[in-house]
Amino acid sequence: MRFLFIVMALSVAACAHQAPLKTPAQIEKETKEREAKEAKKARRAEAKNQEEIEEKNIEATWSTQGGEIPDEVNLEVTFYPQAPDADWSLPWKEACEESSIIQAYYYVQGKSLNRDIFREEILSIVETQKKILGKYIDTSMEETAEFLRAQYWYGDYEIIDNPSIDDMKKELAQGHPIVAPFAGKKLWNSFFTNGGPRYHVLVIVWYKDGFFITNDVGTSRGENFAYSYETIMDAMHDLVPVGEWDILDGEKRILVLR
Repeated sequence: MRFLFIVMALSVAACAHQAPLKTPAQIEKETKEREAKEAKKARRAEAKNQEEIEEKNIEATWSTQGGEIPDEVNLEVTFYPQAPDADWSLPWKEACEESSIIQAYYYVQGKSLNRDIFREEILSIVETQKKILGKYIDTSMEETAEFLRAQYWYGDYEIIDNPSIDDMKKELAQGHPIVAPFAGKKLWNSFFTNGGPRYHVLVIVWYKDGFFITNDVGTSRGENFAYSYETIMDAMHDLVPVGEWDILDGEKRILVLR
């Protein structure tokens, strides 16, 4: 009897330390949370798989052509002008660098971009620039890469000095959008106010028939805006300090996202 009493006491003690029974509502909530986590994990895996497929397709296209540059390439990068609501006051009128980076970054990440996200991203990057650069108006390619790293923790890029037309076409053929700096007035864009800004940045997204096709964020009509190879190469100049150098003294340089 004493032995039986001890066993029963231990059993009662063990039961006393067990977790209380869950209500049906708690069980349902935990089940939904678990299913949501599993669904999120599955979506991430699917997105990663899709990215790998696209990368393989690009590599396959490149390899089947024996490394030769295709006649044309279109990356289909989502476009919005740097003033997404047609308000060309600050900071929008000075947001070409931010806008170009957003469009290129969202493309290489395979992320969906809409006007609301685009607008908020510009404002967020402006604050990031103020913190790390002490400014947001006019950034060189090195400074642009710096806020790209700070904003998105993204480091898969390259700054290329003195790129040739073929260098740029090869990057585009591999699915790499190009963020490039220019002496704005040398682009001869008739939609620019007063002939264009001293310094301008846009995204080169494809090429065809002697033209680089761009997302020129400096105009609402900038989607798939074509510039001849000659115009792009002649106008390409990185930022130099105002008052110290002429913008045409700026180096020919591009920022490639991969």
